[in-house]
Amino acid sequence: MRLLPRLRRAGRVLLLAWLPAACASPRYPAPASDAPPVTMLTVMTREWHTDLGLPAAALGPELAMVADRYPGATDFVFGFGQHAWMIEPHPGPLDVLRTFLPGKGVVMVTALRGPPSRAFPAAERQEVPLSAEELVRLRRFLRDSFALRPDGTPETVAPGPYPGGDFYAASYRYTLFYTCNTWTADALGAAGLAIEPRWVVLASQLRARTAPLAGSPPAEERLAARQSQGGGRPVPVQTTVVPGGR
Repeated sequence: MRLLPRLRRAGRVLLLAWLPAACASPRYPAPASDAPPVTMLTVMTREWHTDLGLPAAALGPELAMVADRYPGATDFVFGFGQHAWMIEPHPGPLDVLRTFLPGKGVVMVTALRGPPSRAFPAAERQEVPLSAEELVRLRRFLRDSFALRPDGTPETVAPGPYPGGDFYAASYRYTLFYTCNTWTADALGAAGLAIEPRWVVLASQLRARTAPLAGSPPAEERLAARQSQGGGRPVPVQTTVVPGGR
């Protein structure tokens, strides 16, 4: 699978560039809501990259522009990255150097026929409960992350790394100050969750700040998943939804 090797290389670059920031003490604002949860948000870490997973039923009208493109999907995974890096089939040393430069961003959407835990068994996951208000705020952030055409539809820029997924033009730019992990933290903060999104650059920083919000799967479960599936294998075909059209 071509995504994980590039995540490893990009992660090493970011680690060297941002090691001092990784030591910063996170600050947690007060929770925005004490209302009962209506759905669960999956915060997923794969190597140096983080994504957000939501059930299809939770996407609502704000994300219908995306959900309607993947009929039959039960779950969706959203992620952010640098345009040139993410869509390059075989990134090389020059592509690694480009990660130091600001560039266009892309939103990666993967439609699934099952939960993210089945599609990405080797990923570290945190399940975060969302109230109705928090869910609406999150959906608005995700909607606003897409660069829309004049007719209000998202712009597809390339097929995703998995069947049933695509890269879309993003309204955010990628920089060393705003990485995939910054975007994930920004999404959680925009939802009103008790997280300080500032200075989140590495996946390890994000995990540290989301830990009070939810618990990760037991270590034995993660180890068994890695041994049985392997972190570098493609998503099982039966869990993906190939879009009917773009």
